[in-house]
Amino acid sequence: MTCLRTASADTLALAGSMTLENSTSSVFTFFPIADGSFIRERPVEAFRNGNFARVPVLFGQYKTFTTASFQTAITEYYPLADYNGLLSLQGQQIFGEMWYICTAAMITGAAHNFGLKAYQYQ
Repeated sequence: MTCLRTASADTLALAGSMTLENSTSSVFTFFPIADGSFIRERPVEAFRNGNFARVPVLFGQYKTFTTASFQTAITEYYPLADYNGLLSLQGQQIFGEMWYICTAAMITGAAHNFGLKAYQYQ
């Protein structure tokens, strides 16, 4: 961590740009890696085990698929034409929003289970 704290903003920005340019995925280039020291466990396990800061949480989104079938969601919320006909772009958007929604449910659920105020809105 010392090298990151002492690096200039330009160095960090360049490193970030180079990482993105060489990434094989344009969705979620960076993931937490449990190293047993700085990050002791995966985020999913940390929330399940109650190893997180005890603060109220708030998550929200502007779309919901709770009453729509997958096919309806695809055609209504993610029409392929909106992504220049590219399935890869459409898929990235769907995956990104799914990841966010599932993460929101996990985190607010864990907060609630440990007696904290937790809110979700749509």
